[in-house]
Amino acid sequence: MGNTYGKAHTVSNSAKLTKAEIERASRRFSRISSNRDRVSIRQLAALPEFADNCFVGRVFELHDQDHDGIINHEEFLAALRSIRRIAVDPAARMEMAFKLFDLDADGQVSVDDLAKVLQCTAAKGVKPEQLKAAAKHAVAAHDTEGDGGLDLNEFQGMVQRSIGTAPAMSC
Repeated sequence: MGNTYGKAHTVSNSAKLTKAEIERASRRFSRISSNRDRVSIRQLAALPEFADNCFVGRVFELHDQDHDGIINHEEFLAALRSIRRIAVDPAARMEMAFKLFDLDADGQVSVDDLAKVLQCTAAKGVKPEQLKAAAKHAVAAHDTEGDGGLDLNEFQGMVQRSIGTAPAMSC
């Protein structure tokens, strides 16, 4: 693991993660990586600890810098830093939630974006038409600029009104 320690130590300092946490994550990454440096987003999302979380793949997509569906070691560590940051910083948590919902990365959560996320998180038996209607209603109710989508501030307002306060949000 010679080179991994250097990477791990640098990331640990910048993300306030302990050396042990980074080394453990690096070992896990190495175990699932076929060539010790790259893992598909699909492989990561299929891990048992992520199986019930429909956002895992999206989190790694956001850190896949070259958008090839493969996470290298540096991208993996960047995702860990991001996850660590959202655990302690409500503003970072809200920004990450917005990015998770903004599926096409156009700077707005559209009705389609929201409906797809709702489908991912909805209980079985809820019909797609119901989710689309709920998404349409939510966007219409919170789109203060009238442009058909929610920017970060509008999204934050929706979340705050939906759950009472944004910092309590759990991604």
